[in-house]
Amino acid sequence: MDEGYDYNDNTVPDCIEEGLDSDGDTIPNTVDEDDDNDGFSDAAENYMGLDSLSDCGPGAWAPDVNNDAEVDILDVLHYAGTLRAAYDRRYDLDADGHVDILDVLVYKWELGKTCPNP
Repeated sequence: MDEGYDYNDNTVPDCIEEGLDSDGDTIPNTVDEDDDNDGFSDAAENYMGLDSLSDCGPGAWAPDVNNDAEVDILDVLHYAGTLRAAYDRRYDLDADGHVDILDVLVYKWELGKTCPNP
C-alpha cells in the first residue's frame, strides 16, 4: 500500500521503494507489514490516519493519542468521551470499525512505554 511518504526525497514513496527498509529490521518496506516496527501494522496505522513509517512523534504512534511521547493514563482517559461519541477512527487501535473496550485493552501492553525519538 502506498502511504505516500517520501522521507528520502527521491520522488518514490518509501513504502514501495525497492530495497528500502525504514525500520532496519532487514525486511524491505515492500513486504514488511509494520514498516516502523512499532507493533501496529501499516494497514492499521493508515486506517487510523497515522504515519506508518515513523514509530513515534505526533500522528505516528497509535497508543499515544495526546502526542506527548509516552503512553500513560492520560491517553486512556481520551476514551471516556470517545466510547459514547460519534465514531473516530483515530481511536480505533484494532482497526475493526468500532471504538470499544477492545481498543482500550490494547493499553494493557502499552502503558508506561515512552517514545525513543520524540
